[in-house]
Amino acid sequence: MIESDLQGSYYQMGLEQGRILKSAGFVPPPISQAKREFAKACESAVREHMPELLDELQGIADGGGFEADPLNALVLTLDAEAACSVLAVSGRHTADGKTLFGRNYDFYTSFRDFITLYRTYPAGALASLGCSDIFVGREDGINEAGLAIAMTFVGYDSDQPGVMFHLAARAVLDRCHNVQEAVSLLEGLPHVRNNNYLVAGADGQIAIVEAGPQNVTTVHAPEGFAAITNHFQFSPYERIEKRPTNSESRLRNLKEWFNKREGYISSDNIKAILSDPEKGVFCSPYQEAKDADPITTLWSWTATLGERKVLLSDGKPDKEAYKTYEF
Repeated sequence: MIESDLQGSYYQMGLEQGRILKSAGFVPPPISQAKREFAKACESAVREHMPELLDELQGIADGGGFEADPLNALVLTLDAEAACSVLAVSGRHTADGKTLFGRNYDFYTSFRDFITLYRTYPAGALASLGCSDIFVGREDGINEAGLAIAMTFVGYDSDQPGVMFHLAARAVLDRCHNVQEAVSLLEGLPHVRNNNYLVAGADGQIAIVEAGPQNVTTVHAPEGFAAITNHFQFSPYERIEKRPTNSESRLRNLKEWFNKREGYISSDNIKAILSDPEKGVFCSPYQEAKDADPITTLWSWTATLGERKVLLSDGKPDKEAYKTYEF
């Protein structure tokens, strides 16, 4: 996993990323005219809700000497669909009385070379530590206010102009101090496609946000536990036939793990369920010979909210040990 420390204005952080990408030999892939036109529509939504991220994109283009339009189209209109698992447990149920958060990110093996752990210190915004396989955005992370967020893909009918999930998660990390602020932000965005978000705070508040172009449904977790995989649990606006076959079993395993717990939960317990091959919470590479790019767990992490660190496995958590990363 690449590690990247960014600080300063959004444009300055973009300049640094652009220089890094250029030195690594990055070249934006070809983008169709249809994608570029759709990206323009999405750009309007991003400009309305989070213009600072467009400043960062401009910095990347300038720092790397990249053409802005294909770079923007790449970031604003992602195609790929991940399969992931996330859980949060409030301090009512934990050994040290603090909220715990855990996340497995499952995606195509070919993206392993692009995954990055970002330590981000934006001027005038909240510092955070988060992971991503696409620059500017974040798929998950924690911030200095003790807030955590992670997203998962959910089946959808078609993209609509709006804000992609990785930009929404980044905005939450940069701006939000608690679950209420995060929920308000996510509920106020136009969403490109269906995604789950799990947000949790150091104060024990936890919420599931099921977001899509048609509707945003928020459900809080009064019992102090919540989990998401790759389907909606409350909203009807899901393309069921696109649901990953193991999404329901992974969610069921997480709920059964919590319901059958003995005593208080520790971060070691979170790591154990995230890395248990018998429970099927993490993804081993699919075995079909025809699948040249199998989905597997690219990273796994757990955090005690309110602490500025995560325990992260850079790969399949049953094989790669969790290590401490701070910001």
